[in-house]
Amino acid sequence: MKKILIIIVIPALMFSFTACSKNSDNEIEAQGSIEEVTIIDEPEKPVETAAPIIPEETLSIHLKVSTAQSIIPADLSAHDLVARMGVGWNLGNTFDAYSSSSSAGGRLTGDITAIETAWVGQGNETTQSLIQTIKSFGFDTIRIPVTWHKVADPDDNWKIREDWLERLKTVVDWIMEEDMFVIINSHHDDNYYLLAEGDATLDEHEGRQFVLNIWSQVVSVFNDDYDEKLIFEALNEPRTRGVSHEWWGEVPQSELDNLNILCQVFVDTVRASGGNNQHRVLMIPTYAASIRPHSLNGFVIPGDPLNSVNKIIMSVHTYAPFEWAHNGKDTYKGASSMQWDFSSIEQAAQRLDIPVILGEWASIATATGSADQELRDSQRVEHAEDFVREASRRGFVCIWWDNGGFNEGDHSFGIIRRDYPHEVNDISQEIISAIMRGLEQ
Repeated sequence: MKKILIIIVIPALMFSFTACSKNSDNEIEAQGSIEEVTIIDEPEKPVETAAPIIPEETLSIHLKVSTAQSIIPADLSAHDLVARMGVGWNLGNTFDAYSSSSSAGGRLTGDITAIETAWVGQGNETTQSLIQTIKSFGFDTIRIPVTWHKVADPDDNWKIREDWLERLKTVVDWIMEEDMFVIINSHHDDNYYLLAEGDATLDEHEGRQFVLNIWSQVVSVFNDDYDEKLIFEALNEPRTRGVSHEWWGEVPQSELDNLNILCQVFVDTVRASGGNNQHRVLMIPTYAASIRPHSLNGFVIPGDPLNSVNKIIMSVHTYAPFEWAHNGKDTYKGASSMQWDFSSIEQAAQRLDIPVILGEWASIATATGSADQELRDSQRVEHAEDFVREASRRGFVCIWWDNGGFNEGDHSFGIIRRDYPHEVNDISQEIISAIMRGLEQ
């Protein structure tokens, strides 16, 4: 790997130095296009190394760090922040919605509202009353998945549409006004990371340029006006699509290396913008946000020399137990059916001494196959309480994947209606109450 000298200018007192596809025009996305997997009985023994595989001297970000003063405490650790975040809700299939037209040239001309509601339906644009409703139910965190390639110009260094950034800023501001935490990420952009191609340490690597250009613009908009309750998540479920190891199995080391390098580029880009972003807590995903042994063992905490305390959260997704929660099959067998998932994550978190956010979890509403729908309804309530209790006692933050889907089928993860008055049916209300009970235990 070529070594390139870091040259970063910072204030004199300082030193130098990680749900998701759409199947058809009107279908709503489920979790993350996760395919059926075979679960092994015991987690693979973790690799006993927590040290970054990317030494500082091999990085090649050449950015000037802003001298603006941060109001985010330098000594606020990721563990401290996660302990305050409660439970969360995903604004799914909204800012992350995209279509073939947005990828093929419509990205610069499409109507902003039409893009936002492409998957959740016209009339379901995000409103301040929706945010207030989410808060009233007891949620303290909202994750906003954002797809950037659909509104950015690849021929102009991925310049993002200003009206899109302004619309996102409006929604983020509504959340901050409710004194909630908010997470924004890069979602459905995985085809542009090019993990399986070339060497991401090289400036000409297109995936590197995508991450650098997108996040340079995002952090310029979201900085000094936003305190520690705004969190950036580098990439969502970063992976190579359509390969045998997309969701399970052994990932080539070259892809893991490229992912770790892109996450380092993300951290360096955020830090170089200075101000509040110098000490902002950040989320980094495993490969595909997966909890398979190879993804957890391949996770590397990026270098962050401007901070003396850890500011990094590990981001993973789990729909446990998978066949029941994600696919609507069989019956729920209780908390014991999720122990492999939680134990695997916990072992990795303890080994790395890093907090964890489960950025997506849920249970699908619709029973499939021979599964009984009435039984499933009651078990979804039991599962929600079990899941949050098991996660919370380990210090994990849970963020429910709400994709706005309420119709029968394989996309029915919605619990709160987007349109006013944001109705919640009886089962969804019981699930929300169960989530809050799980948090309290």
